[in-house]
Amino acid sequence: MTNYLENGGSVETAQQIAAHESQRTTKLYDRTSDELTLDEIEKIRI
Repeated sequence: MTNYLENGGSVETAQQIAAHESQRTTKLYDRTSDELTLDEIEKIRI
């Protein structure tokens, strides 16, 4: 799903492809804005 959206696909079409009843469900699988930066990862201390 994310790959499709990152390459210019629309949420509406993704919804149809995934056979979701609502766009809200489709948007749950959209990870296009979940990018982590190295700065954030370096904050993890073990």
